[in-house]
Amino acid sequence: MDGLLDFEGRKKSDFISLKQVQSSTTPNYNIEYVRTLLPTKIVSPGLVLYYKGLVFKNNSWIPIDINDMNCEWHLLKTDGFKNIIAKKLVGKTSILELVIPDDYAGENYELLLVYHKKGKVSSFRSPLNKPLHPLLMENLAKR
Repeated sequence: MDGLLDFEGRKKSDFISLKQVQSSTTPNYNIEYVRTLLPTKIVSPGLVLYYKGLVFKNNSWIPIDINDMNCEWHLLKTDGFKNIIAKKLVGKTSILELVIPDDYAGENYELLLVYHKKGKVSSFRSPLNKPLHPLLMENLAKR
């Protein structure tokens, strides 16, 4: 995850930056940065959640085109220190429909969105949901 190449051997932005520093050329890699639009729901096993990929263009975050097939979604299982212990490809479109795993417990899963174009790659790791405000969580727990 932190290297110069992704799991498939595609060049990450750091690889291109390093290559340009070594050759004293000006940056010309046009990597599009990505993020994930997360649902604001309480996550529980078996629940179906939807995620959208966003790309940074013209100084704003916009949804990745539904027909853009340059996305890969990976479900990551992590240990208590956020180290990846398992990775599973779960989608290849800009919108992901994900069934939460039966063994979901707290923060032991993350999503990885990988966006690749012309041999260059941008990726983003995120939790499975946007955390709810603590007071709202407390009120929901009382019900």
